[in-house]
Amino acid sequence: MYCLIRNHEQHIAILVAVWIVCITIGPVSSSIQYTRETMPGAQYYDGKKLNIPISKEAGIKLIERWTHQAISSIMASIATQ
Repeated sequence: MYCLIRNHEQHIAILVAVWIVCITIGPVSSSIQYTRETMPGAQYYDGKKLNIPISKEAGIKLIERWTHQAISSIMASIATQ
């Protein structure tokens, strides 16, 4: 129980420290004014969606990853029922 209380106290101390820093520093804003020409990734944006080119190998790895995630999600769903 002592470990849980100590951990809780550490979380509160961290939250208070972050709160103090946020109040001290204030809002952070970027001085960069982005335009269509200077915006990162703008060359891949057609007005509706990002179309980022990737290699065929990277595309295959991405589809494999999504497939594994889908199968894992289905298995987890079945296991919890």
